[in-house]
Amino acid sequence: MDPMLDFTGKVALITGAASGFGKLLAAELGKRGARLVLGDINMDALDKLAADLEGQGVTALARRCDVSSEADCKAMVDTAVEQFGRLDMAVNNAGIAHGFIPIHELTGELLDQQMNVNVKGVMFGMKHQIP
Repeated sequence: MDPMLDFTGKVALITGAASGFGKLLAAELGKRGARLVLGDINMDALDKLAADLEGQGVTALARRCDVSSEADCKAMVDTAVEQFGRLDMAVNNAGIAHGFIPIHELTGELLDQQMNVNVKGVMFGMKHQIP
């Protein structure tokens, strides 16, 4: 395997891992030897992904994580450090988007939800991942 694509012994944290890009990235990093700490609010799908990965010999821990909660973001990092002694990389992938609607129909509640997940979620993750 190309050394640039070998993640053996590395610990990767991925938010929004239950579907889409996060799910694909978890599968690829796992195939390449990474140990995974996976977060999402959809625990049914996340637990299934972790079980599927474990069945393929990948070490994958599933943790509920609402990235709009700083405490949840910190808990993800704490899990990586407690279980594996380190965190080598993180992908703050969780995000939401409203459907295509005219801007004059966009509500403050929907905008707040997007800012909390898409902006604060990345900031909360990085705040605890970087140290």
